[in-house]
Amino acid sequence: QQTRHLITFSLLYRHRRPADAVKAIADAQYSYIIKTFYDTGKQAFRSRVGADGTPKDEAKQLYTEAFAIYSLSLYACVFGNNEAAELALRCFREMDARIHDGVHGGFDQTGDRARRLPEGVGKETNTHMHLLESITALYEATADPVSKQRLEEMIRVFCENILQPDNYCHTAFGLDWTPQGDNRVEYGHDLQSAWLLMNAARVLGRIADSEIIHAVTSMGVHSSCEGFDPDNGGYYYTGMVHGDITRPNKDWWV
Repeated sequence: QQTRHLITFSLLYRHRRPADAVKAIADAQYSYIIKTFYDTGKQAFRSRVGADGTPKDEAKQLYTEAFAIYSLSLYACVFGNNEAAELALRCFREMDARIHDGVHGGFDQTGDRARRLPEGVGKETNTHMHLLESITALYEATADPVSKQRLEEMIRVFCENILQPDNYCHTAFGLDWTPQGDNRVEYGHDLQSAWLLMNAARVLGRIADSEIIHAVTSMGVHSSCEGFDPDNGGYYYTGMVHGDITRPNKDWWV
């Protein structure tokens, strides 16, 4: 939650309102995150603290670290804060050295106790989607060569492993990217993945890459055709591939 506030005000300053008042809020939020959530010894970020900043959950969660890297990288890029960029890079390097899968690509989530993945699941699209987002921002802020390698890898993983022949993003996988569980589609995540792939392509100078364009078009068109409610508007939460809508409710993030 706190990192998303930093993301919001950094983007507001960049795109709409480059005012001192907006920068002041972003600066204060950055200082708060570093003071209360950053674990200096482990070069990673806690998931939860109390109202007074007392740590409540010391378990390191990949999802949480992705948002920390994204928010610090974006803040660094928008406001020219070298300290924020260095902290984001340290967090990424620690995470990369600990759980990057050098054989199959992506990141091993089996030790991520806070995420509680089902039996047989070692990687999930949701977390890797946010890792794609965070590594894009990190590379844009630092031009770090390892983050560039991982960003290229993440694009390949989405185009070749996560995107299925039926033009949807499967939600859960084994460590070798073998799909696990049913063929459930999360329409909002497919749309979000398409956007984040295009943003990664932009940062890498691959915006006209035909493979990426094909992947994002496949995701977006399938999600729009299968998941949009033509009667009431909006996108459903989940459904089965070319089948029934399983969760017809409309959630805000979708």
